[in-house]
Amino acid sequence: MTNRYLPLMISWSLWSGAVAQAQPVLTPPAVSASAPVAKPGPRLLTPEERRENASPADNARPEGTVTPQINIPLGPKPTTPLKLERRKESSAPRTAPATIDDTAARCSALVDTTERANCVDRHSREHARP
Repeated sequence: MTNRYLPLMISWSLWSGAVAQAQPVLTPPAVSASAPVAKPGPRLLTPEERRENASPADNARPEGTVTPQINIPLGPKPTTPLKLERRKESSAPRTAPATIDDTAARCSALVDTTERANCVDRHSREHARP
């Protein structure tokens, strides 16, 4: 049984060897004579300069105090005081609400001029009586 696969195994090993030889060997790049100079970082301050540039301490809120974010009331709700009733005499008298007369609009919407004139006359007589 091994004789049957022997030519296949030999050809596979020759092929893999050829592929390994065909791959180029990577060489590290040569180091140049003058390497670029790195940009220096920010200048560190001396203790005297740090003291002169320091911001003043915030004494309005000393360390250790906590500013509350939310307020959750615990216990029964406080009762609200009763509102006093307003007297009607103290308020100014109000006028009656305006009414809209639809018949006048219907009369003006008529197309025929004679019918429109008759409707307006009839409407003005009806409103003049009361």
